[in-house]
Amino acid sequence: MTISSIYKRAQALFFAGGDMIEKMQMILTLIISMANLCVLMYGLYKFTKKPHDTLEQRVTTLEVEVSNIQKSLNQGQDKFRALDESIKVLLHSSLALIEWEMQYCLIEHKEMSESLKKAKDDLHNFLSDR
Repeated sequence: MTISSIYKRAQALFFAGGDMIEKMQMILTLIISMANLCVLMYGLYKFTKKPHDTLEQRVTTLEVEVSNIQKSLNQGQDKFRALDESIKVLLHSSLALIEWEMQYCLIEHKEMSESLKKAKDDLHNFLSDR
């Protein structure tokens, strides 16, 4: 039985002057059918809305995680840049110290060791490659 057939039957009984119990029974059947239809429509709405909400929440959560990862990467890059600068200063200081040692050997007329020359050349080549 469809809702329209129940409604037509209820109209026919109500206006035909039938029994009062039959009239009430048809009206209640119509009300129950309408309630079932409303419940069905609400269930369908809830079913179609739920995946969208879940997907939206997952996307929002992933966006927050990506932004947190980007922040931590930027902080890590800043730390590496600071370390790189301090290492560069230490290398230049070592080069200056080696050159000072070599100048001292020249002034004092002392022979420079091969390891000192090699250290200077290696450090100079390393710094020039960067």
